[in-house]
Amino acid sequence: MFVRQRLSTRGCIVLYHAVSDEMADELRSAALEVQDPRIPETWDGVHVDSERSRVFVPYGDAEVLSELFERHYRTFFSIASAVEWSYRKTSSGSSDQPPRREFSSLPGSTETLNVCSLPGTFLLALQDHTYVTGFGWNNQVALQSSQRLIELNKGDVLMHSGDFVFARAGSATNNICLHGYLDTPLYPRPAYQDPEIVPFINDTSVGVDDVFWNCTFKARDPQVLRKHLNRYHNFYFNILRASF
Repeated sequence: MFVRQRLSTRGCIVLYHAVSDEMADELRSAALEVQDPRIPETWDGVHVDSERSRVFVPYGDAEVLSELFERHYRTFFSIASAVEWSYRKTSSGSSDQPPRREFSSLPGSTETLNVCSLPGTFLLALQDHTYVTGFGWNNQVALQSSQRLIELNKGDVLMHSGDFVFARAGSATNNICLHGYLDTPLYPRPAYQDPEIVPFINDTSVGVDDVFWNCTFKARDPQVLRKHLNRYHNFYFNILRASF
């Protein structure tokens, strides 16, 4: 129960050594053998991320993966179904992604505070030194003070909510992960949806200003900036979701 509560408060959960090294090696080899063309990732439907690409897992293998990992994701996303498996590649020498979320909460939904109401993400690291930067979930901005680096090694699984704000870190070498969506009947996920880029604010330096047009406010410390964003721009912050 404590682990499930951690998902609800932080928006993500890491299962260390969830998959054996042998299975991770087999999946990585399978990713390299897929002959289908790789699809470059996009930021907002316009800008192409040439440093990252994906290729879909063949249908038969995808069905096996959904059944194989069911005991992992159903523990946390009890009504979810794993779909659209793909291998995600980050090219060597790549830079960090800008913060983004996969999905946004439905306007007026009563399930806004239910971490499992949106489609989730299942990410399996197929090699050591795989990094993802997290900023918490259900937030309108990505704050520097909330930034936490999540390190995954071979066989580790990261699962997070659809509105978990994250950024995949750059890599000095080619990096491959197994990615799948955890669909829920509470949210009709479109066939393809570009991630939503989230504004990044450095609230750790003195004198930082906010990101809104024609707003000249400058804060003397992070607490003052948070109060300003809350009072004048209707942003809300949950400090409990800031740590991992």
